[in-house]
Amino acid sequence: MKKIYSIVASFIIVGFSFAQNVNTNVKMANKKSIDNNLPKVIKIAMEQRSAAVDCSDEFYCENFENVTVPSLPDSMSTSSSEQNYFIPLGGSTVQVSGFFTGNSQDAGAGGYWTYLDDHTTFAMTNDDSCLPGGTAPNENNNCDLSFEVLELPEFDFTGQSNMWLLFEFYHDKNWGGGDASVEISVDSGTSWEDMSGPLPETQAWQAAAFDLSEYVDSTSSNVKIRFIWSDGGSWASGFAVDDIVINPLPEFALKLNQALHLLPSTYFGGTSYPTVPKSQAEATAYNFAGYIQNMGLNTLDSARVYATITNEGFSTQSDGVNTISLDQDTLYCNDFFTATSAGIYTAEMYAADENGTQTETSSVSFEVTEYEYARDDAGMSGDYTGGSYVNNEGSEQRGNVFDIYADATIYAIKVRAHPATSPNCMVKGILNTVIPGDGTEANPTTYAFYTETPEINIGEYTDGWTNIMFDPPVQVFAGDVILATISAAYNGVDTLVIGTSGNTDVAETMLQDIDGTQPNGNPGDWYYTTTAPMVRLNFDPNATGPAPPASIAEKGNQVKFNIYPNPNNGVFNLEISNAAENQLLEISNVLGQIVYTMYIENNISYKVNLSELKTGIYTVSLTNSDGISNINKIIIK
Repeated sequence: MKKIYSIVASFIIVGFSFAQNVNTNVKMANKKSIDNNLPKVIKIAMEQRSAAVDCSDEFYCENFENVTVPSLPDSMSTSSSEQNYFIPLGGSTVQVSGFFTGNSQDAGAGGYWTYLDDHTTFAMTNDDSCLPGGTAPNENNNCDLSFEVLELPEFDFTGQSNMWLLFEFYHDKNWGGGDASVEISVDSGTSWEDMSGPLPETQAWQAAAFDLSEYVDSTSSNVKIRFIWSDGGSWASGFAVDDIVINPLPEFALKLNQALHLLPSTYFGGTSYPTVPKSQAEATAYNFAGYIQNMGLNTLDSARVYATITNEGFSTQSDGVNTISLDQDTLYCNDFFTATSAGIYTAEMYAADENGTQTETSSVSFEVTEYEYARDDAGMSGDYTGGSYVNNEGSEQRGNVFDIYADATIYAIKVRAHPATSPNCMVKGILNTVIPGDGTEANPTTYAFYTETPEINIGEYTDGWTNIMFDPPVQVFAGDVILATISAAYNGVDTLVIGTSGNTDVAETMLQDIDGTQPNGNPGDWYYTTTAPMVRLNFDPNATGPAPPASIAEKGNQVKFNIYPNPNNGVFNLEISNAAENQLLEISNVLGQIVYTMYIENNISYKVNLSELKTGIYTVSLTNSDGISNINKIIIK
């Protein structure tokens, strides 16, 4: 009988404080092979969030901290079905034969497996980083990683008892891929037995514990254990393993697998923002949560998660939970923290039970700024760690979803264009309104156009952050959920590459394939991706940015208007920045049929009542006497 006593499930934001409401029906974006051909990026030091296990007293222990990357420890062996397995490393290519060692940056060298920074050095096999014959990977020259093996040394369990296999692993199948498993042999590798069954997949490090007593006893002297992974014939991400220990389980042991800060969200339930403007932070509050696991033999009595922001005099804890051996719980602290000034805040978090079992302390930091709102991890002084091509195959818009906690004015979308961007690439910023569905195909989430900026040549601004200005600025309201994107049209010549830093959860980062170039997709389909583009909201009234070309600037200066509230019940205000005579207001439905017409004479503010219309998305057009128009969208609920 197979025994898998504990596998930590994928990291989720659910619990008594938050409910996961986001519709996950949206499709995952397919890979773009050209992302792997980006110029060498600036290396940013990753924060170490999880120290390697101490290998001082275990029967067997390997934390991969004393190896020369990409080599494995001498006592391990590996094999691969790929005969030309090269990986990018240190600016060159190195041939490997299966599993190899490295850190999160090495894992993400292919462009897609970029979020393993909870560990320092680990063993991995990674289809994304495989360069068959030393050439860049893509769907057409896919590596054959159908049978990847990492084998531990042979063990002699003579005189031992109550032995367990413990390890941490990362099994990401977002892009496809086969299964991972653990096998055992008691005859020096002549025959093997599946000990684990398929290991669960997730985009987080997981801890596993297997009781070896069914397979070995105190007389077993020829035991071998190996990890198996297959890419399933697809261009998949990979499998990583770290902190491998064979030892009896301790009487009491507690692990804090994940520590995080959360803001409430009407859409996501709970969500994390590395950077939040003060006006928004003051209108909501941070909660702290931890994912704990009992790694000992005995029940932990009233295990809790604790969080402290020392310089703010803030401390909180979760309710206590009795956690049985090898079980896990997600615990949310009871008190909320409201940030009232700009600065970087650090919460020290740990878990402990009533008997004195305690984890090491983890630090969770977040930044409150005067005006910037970000999902990327670059901070106010950081830079990109990668990049994503936007319009190399077709027109696309790509960006991040933001909760609006307090009424605010958005003056710009701020973007970090990667230096790989073409010199003459034209882009614009777009605000979309997110209208949650119920998670079914019949009622999916809607991403509705709200307004956009004039186009600018972003190719002239690839040496830092750039504001793409709204003219006029855009008013948003508490309770809105906004998707801010950067859009670039495909012309076969000019290409936008957006800098990336960090990762996001499902539906926090979205892209629209405007031309329908994604496999099996349609024009206009929306997809999510888990690499955070450096696309931010900017609430700074003094923000400045590049001027649009003269022809665009002239057009934008002649017809300017804003709509609020939006969405609405059919009654809304039209705020005109440059009132003139004989401005024609036309409103049409999704079929292009005009449902409302009115000439506006020198009015700065005009109220429209369309309450008799059906719910849906409508186009609002304002045209001046010279025939120049500006267009916005409204959503009638």
